[in-house]
Amino acid sequence: MAWADVDAGRMAGLVAEKDGEACTVVCLDAPAGLQLGVDLKAFALGPRFKGVKLVPPGLRMLHYRLGGSDGPARAFFFQLGNPEQSGDEKAHRVVALRWDKALEDFALVDEEDTARITAAVHRLELDANLGAYDPEHYARWQQLTQFWDERVLNVAGLRPDVLVLGAGNDHDDNNDGLDTGDDMDLTGDKVSHSSPGGVGSDYCTPHFTTLPDLARLSRQMRANGTLSDTKGAHFFKSASGAWLSPAEITALHLDPTPLLQRLIKVAYHGDYELFLGEIQLAFILFVYLASLPGLEFWKTAVHLVASSASLRQEKPSWISLFCNVLAHQVFLLPKDLFQNELLEDNFLSEALSSLLDESEASAALKPAIVDLRAALRQQYGASLLARLDAFVDEEERAFEAASLQPASTDLLAQAVEEATLADGAQEPPQPKLRKPERMAWMLP
Repeated sequence: MAWADVDAGRMAGLVAEKDGEACTVVCLDAPAGLQLGVDLKAFALGPRFKGVKLVPPGLRMLHYRLGGSDGPARAFFFQLGNPEQSGDEKAHRVVALRWDKALEDFALVDEEDTARITAAVHRLELDANLGAYDPEHYARWQQLTQFWDERVLNVAGLRPDVLVLGAGNDHDDNNDGLDTGDDMDLTGDKVSHSSPGGVGSDYCTPHFTTLPDLARLSRQMRANGTLSDTKGAHFFKSASGAWLSPAEITALHLDPTPLLQRLIKVAYHGDYELFLGEIQLAFILFVYLASLPGLEFWKTAVHLVASSASLRQEKPSWISLFCNVLAHQVFLLPKDLFQNELLEDNFLSEALSSLLDESEASAALKPAIVDLRAALRQQYGASLLARLDAFVDEEERAFEAASLQPASTDLLAQAVEEATLADGAQEPPQPKLRKPERMAWMLP
């Protein structure tokens, strides 16, 4: 695919709206056939390619694949713009990289070379070899990254001008809001300084905030037979550190709103839009870099928000923003996501069916639900909406029925009792119940 020809007048208007000037990303000596893009689209490069011009100012993502479309994906973020106008000393009008044949990767050029390349850009010496950034792609990208800023990068352990590797590790347990207290610093530098080569002297992999995956916790607790031996069970503790009661844990499975609100208060300092920004970042890094931590965070976040029924009533405006985020992400999801027999009953079906339920939606929330339905209809057809409207989660119904039975509450009480004893409390005199192989109150 060739770089699109862009109407200079349209781009001039676009740049004016951003209160800045167009920027340039120079990529010298890039091998022909390399898959590379800035923001939304990636292209196979030709032998004369030297970069991208008319790039709007702001936080931009350059991404590329080594060794063709099936090679490992990498990316890095640049804060583009005029530092005098933006007030950001780290902003660049021109970013310059050069392909290092020995490393088989890009490397940032030094300050002296950057100055020479910047002068060449201003003299239009490279203009004929620069592809133009498409403003139509920009509009879509802005929708996908509406809540991005450097704080969002910091939450995920990323920063501008540093190479981001696509192959990430599991969730960073140290970035767990409910473990570290209200004064947790989410802007700490988590960048590794051991470089494999490539852009700059550092590299990093994304690490997202640990979220409570209640279904996974239930499976682990069923296997362990106790709370205290289950990783992540601290989500079933109150702010004071005491274990929640059986009734409170059961209520969280039915509606995790209190858990989500506490998470946002502690891990995001009460900033709901920062949470949306991390959801957007995780999704983009999954789509473009195949980041498994990004996928896991996004899946858990979507399910957690969609399950928080009370939040729909308490914060309809924020749920509307969340629905809008999903509506734009839908168009980057696979076309067969709901058509493949192996995927048709995936986690997203349950989450979307909850979000699309208008029976108790406020007037402020309904327009966002309509927009989400329209996006799903455009991407997957009316048949999907019919299936989602009729979708009934048999496992959830079984859980609700089991949670009302006294015996299941007794079994949950035993798990809480054992966890309390593990924390150092004195054993009560009554005999303990035998551990069952499966607790009836738990999600499968």
